[in-house]
Amino acid sequence: DLSLNHLKLIKSNYFNYETLKFLNLSRNKIELIENDSFSSIEALDFLDLSFNLIKTIEPNIFKVHNLHMDNNKIENLENFTFGFKDMDYFY
Repeated sequence: DLSLNHLKLIKSNYFNYETLKFLNLSRNKIELIENDSFSSIEALDFLDLSFNLIKTIEPNIFKVHNLHMDNNKIENLENFTFGFKDMDYFY
């Protein structure tokens, strides 16, 4: 649980844990997530990025089944919504 840590940026290869299943990054100040930030994680079951300052996300950046992105500053979902074939829930 990395919530409430005032994180602003998630850098490439920041999470180098192949078997990570649950990650809570909610209630930080994340504005940017670099493309390869989650690339080493094989299959994340739950990722909570709610209550941050995220404006854009690149397609195919996550391999996740449940993604929580509510209460961010998302400006455009046009490219975002087509990159998640294995996603079960998007909040």
